[in-house]
Amino acid sequence: MFFLGHTGGSWQILPVASGDISWREAYVATPTTISPDSTNTSRDLLANPTSLDRVLVELTALLEGGAPLNWDLLPVFRQTKAPVLLAAFRRLSGKTDARVSALGIRGRLSAGDAGTVQLLIQQQSALATSSSWASVIDELRTWYLPGNIADINVLGTVTANPDSRVELRIAAASALARLHSRETLPLLAQLLAEPNSRLQALAVGGFASFANNVPAGSHQPAAGDWKYRTKQPPNNNITT
Repeated sequence: MFFLGHTGGSWQILPVASGDISWREAYVATPTTISPDSTNTSRDLLANPTSLDRVLVELTALLEGGAPLNWDLLPVFRQTKAPVLLAAFRRLSGKTDARVSALGIRGRLSAGDAGTVQLLIQQQSALATSSSWASVIDELRTWYLPGNIADINVLGTVTANPDSRVELRIAAASALARLHSRETLPLLAQLLAEPNSRLQALAVGGFASFANNVPAGSHQPAAGDWKYRTKQPPNNNITT
């Protein structure tokens, strides 16, 4: 892939970055064979695509065609929420290559895409033995916010299942605690009796987020009244 600039009738190859970078680091190899799936990317473009959309289409087409992609597309998606990337993530999440499907699942988790955790559960055996497993777990723990009650209940099923992988249970509990909505309360409450102290702590943190005025998906208190906290000091003279 080359970047060209047109200056007064002549074309020049533009540097991809300023500073110390090698050609090998900037080069994206074109695969010798192209998967039919890679042609789907052009259909993802909106009526008036931006320059970034066009670049993302080319990158995801290369990835679906089997080319190695040495850059993580998730930070771009978190910043832009580009529909062309979400469409590609949905296709990639169903691939048999664990590295590729992990990228698709991570993208869908970052988007809060419906049914993604259920798909993760189905593919966990293959993903857990790949080098991408840690990044998938981190995505679930740090970025995922379920968008409907069905996905919230799937998280609750994962956290309550002692046969689930412990890192998956902790990541799912983190997602519930970060959301801390009315629907998550009974799911967090059941973790208070868990022998695993990490799960207990996440449940307490989810409840504490209400008192600390932390919005869903955030880790910091919001400005304004803390409606779940009272200014009245505790009564230390209660007798039983």
